[in-house]
Amino acid sequence: MESAQVLDRLQLDLDDQGPALEPTFLQTGLSAPVLAFGTAYGDIVGWDFRVPTSRQSSGGGAKGSFRFRNGPRNGTELKLTY
Repeated sequence: MESAQVLDRLQLDLDDQGPALEPTFLQTGLSAPVLAFGTAYGDIVGWDFRVPTSRQSSGGGAKGSFRFRNGPRNGTELKLTY
């Protein structure tokens, strides 16, 4: 059995963002998809796999990751479409 190697990871702060809801792979039509999901506290978080993992992110997360702060007062994202 071959072993898998973790190249990068995206860690959520459950106290700040809450758990991930409805993870979705968005096909970009290019070489790699984008993983996106809403959180229980209303944020939209994603990871663009087209960005090389060999470079360090300036924001402390995985390279290519992004976060849009929505806040719980605007409701929880339950479904993402594109």
